[in-house]
Amino acid sequence: MPKGKLLAVTVTFLVTWLASCGAQDREGPPPAPKPQRCRSLDALAPALMDSLKGGQSEKLREVIERERLFDDKADGSPSPVKTLLRVSIATLSSMAADPPELGAAEGQLCNEANPPASRDSNRMCEARRILRVFVREGRGIEALQLLDPLVARVLGYLVGASGGEPHYEVAAVLATSCTKPYCRTEDTLDMAVGILSFLEPTVEQPRRTFEVLQALTELVQDPAMGSLSKSVREQMGEDGFVAFANLLRDNLMELPDDPEGFERKYHMDIEVRINDLLTRTLGITREGFPELRAKLDKALGAHEGDEVLLPHGSQRPVLMDLLDPARPEPVLVPLQKQLDCLRKTDLSSALPHLLYALSFGEAALKLSEILASVTRLAELDERVSLLTFFKRTLVMIRLDEEGTSAARELCSRALDTGLPAEGGLSNAELVMPVLADMFAGGVLGEVVCVIDSLLFGCASGPQPACAVRVTHP
Repeated sequence: MPKGKLLAVTVTFLVTWLASCGAQDREGPPPAPKPQRCRSLDALAPALMDSLKGGQSEKLREVIERERLFDDKADGSPSPVKTLLRVSIATLSSMAADPPELGAAEGQLCNEANPPASRDSNRMCEARRILRVFVREGRGIEALQLLDPLVARVLGYLVGASGGEPHYEVAAVLATSCTKPYCRTEDTLDMAVGILSFLEPTVEQPRRTFEVLQALTELVQDPAMGSLSKSVREQMGEDGFVAFANLLRDNLMELPDDPEGFERKYHMDIEVRINDLLTRTLGITREGFPELRAKLDKALGAHEGDEVLLPHGSQRPVLMDLLDPARPEPVLVPLQKQLDCLRKTDLSSALPHLLYALSFGEAALKLSEILASVTRLAELDERVSLLTFFKRTLVMIRLDEEGTSAARELCSRALDTGLPAEGGLSNAELVMPVLADMFAGGVLGEVVCVIDSLLFGCASGPQPACAVRVTHP
């Protein structure tokens, strides 16, 4: 079977499996009517199929054949692609095997009349609720529509879209990090779980998720942020920004993991250094920009100069609270391990340069729009279902060592920037432009549309996730 066709079949199988899991009764729902748009993957996912059928698919095929990504290894063990496919199916099977929700009718899994807290729900039931609320009812469409352009902008910068200079050195850093024992996928997942845990509501802060995101949104939307960005460009420039980013990285790595020592070190090496930079280097003074500095103080802390020993009291800055090593699921230690990985693999500071470009340079993202949309999602998500569902899923992935190992192998081979001995382009130069085109065509939104169509029977009412697209003849 041609590799492009095999990839299409794989995508179809996965989404069909998700649909077949049902989550509404133990035996799975009865087959739904299949109108024309559900009879082929071309109708369900035109942007994805356009990419696979067009000339770009030849680039993917070259990498697949060069690296033999679908072929079993010499020792008989499965390829990384087959391993990831097996892990994906096992993950979905595990979700489908969750016990029925408390109060569910006999023979059914879901209690739709009075659903339990998201952390206690059947995960397949919760997936359907998420799709129904945020996709079919249209509450999350705005955020969904921002995802593809966001990823496409980042990839476009990396591949030099629109005549720009390519930056494949970022791919080289990622590929190298996927091969080193001191760069562990588990640490990345632990850090992500810690961040999601930090955002979870508490008894004292029942709307914590919304409140934290709202504070960040108000910060980036402050009118004076334009002055701050201009000062960074004019007073620091890209090289100065990269130098400070590397200094901040080193200081973060030196934060101790005992609570008392952490607080003092955070004051000295993070809070004071950032505030001194704002006041002395960038000219963003408290007198000239009182509202912006008040919001920055809430996020980072207000101390500068000889104020280092003054306590914060109960109003701890958001960053300090996030990094607190005393948190039940800490962020600090896995973050420090990731920073150590980057310090050893990113010798040219490719990622700080990327951060500058995305924040202040040619590929600057509209962070205010992104955060505002995510904040609205948090406000609408009264059950905190999105955050909890993603956290539970990450914890499950974290426990599958075989899957994370296969992901690292696939990453290192697909993003390899080394030129082949026989000549031609590197794997990264072949793969990344295809990915950029796919995201520019709306592939993420299209995948959600496919899952929505399959789970809800293709013809069950409006499908707001499914934008009207025109396929090539």
